[in-house]
Amino acid sequence: MSVDTEIRRLLEKAKAITEPATKESRALTPDENKTVKGYLDEIENLKAERDSVAIRSNLVSTGRFATVARDILEQGKSAHKLNDVLAKATTITEPNSRTTRIEPGIQPLPAGIDPRFNLYQLMPRADIGNAVAVQDYKLTARSTSGTIERDPFATTAKAGLSLTIAPVTLSVRQFALMMESVPVQLVQSEAGLVGLFESELRKQLNISLDSYVAAQILASNPDHGGVGQTTVEGKVRVAMNDLQDNGFTPDLVVINPSDAADVDLRVNTTIIEAWPFGMRVVVSKDVAAGAPYVMDTSALTLFVGSANLASDPYAGADGQGFRKNLISYRYEFNALMNVRDKRGIVIASATAGYTT
Repeated sequence: MSVDTEIRRLLEKAKAITEPATKESRALTPDENKTVKGYLDEIENLKAERDSVAIRSNLVSTGRFATVARDILEQGKSAHKLNDVLAKATTITEPNSRTTRIEPGIQPLPAGIDPRFNLYQLMPRADIGNAVAVQDYKLTARSTSGTIERDPFATTAKAGLSLTIAPVTLSVRQFALMMESVPVQLVQSEAGLVGLFESELRKQLNISLDSYVAAQILASNPDHGGVGQTTVEGKVRVAMNDLQDNGFTPDLVVINPSDAADVDLRVNTTIIEAWPFGMRVVVSKDVAAGAPYVMDTSALTLFVGSANLASDPYAGADGQGFRKNLISYRYEFNALMNVRDKRGIVIASATAGYTT
């Protein structure tokens, strides 16, 4: 039964009591008065319910219900005053909801981003928490003395191994990015936006971290190899021999995007079935074309500290952010790329030759 039908039914019941009394020119008895009043109160409640549902539907469709409900709570309005407040709310003029908020159920759409920045993800990693420096040890030299192979009955001195291990203290680098002056109302209306902000900040920091890792590998001044070869895969394969001569096992090759395309096209036409020779491949724009990195990742360590997203509603001079309803976000962490032994890396450039 609809609300309007129920209202008409109650009204007829009330009239069935009041009309006979009017014809008889008498007042309602106490019982009749109580019954009629009950009908009228019920009718008023039904009308209020009908009107508030209609108003609420209108507010929801225009995106204003949350604002009005918050006003009710802040003003301490009691439940039976809800309809009065909602009725007044119908006079509020606000911008079209589609210009001020994302429709319910639709998640913020992140922008596309180049996925080729995952070199850092393949580095052996250690957690440094909030440390600002790392102490490590590097093997800087090794030598043997005497003859290792010997007669088991010999009484002469056995061969000896000499290692030079140097302690090193390394300062970490900070990776930090700010997103400033975000309207507080925007964040309050769409909680999913905070996740989007964090994701976008983290992506940019990871890109920077990837470039840092590649730069630190190059800065360690590793050997060059791959002499005598002209193709990318040829230089890489010979550089693997060079790395093995150093006592390391190649497990990763990092190549420029143009080299990656060159190899892929040649693999399809000449059937280089062995590529990438049992190694993982990372495509990185931070590596020069024609000079892939061939490495044993056990010779490197990426130290990464605690990452966190912090918000500050008091940002700006004298807390202007708070006064203007603006909030700022900061995402940061400390990191250190340590090439523990540069002999675990060979740049397959085939230009400088192989040095020991």
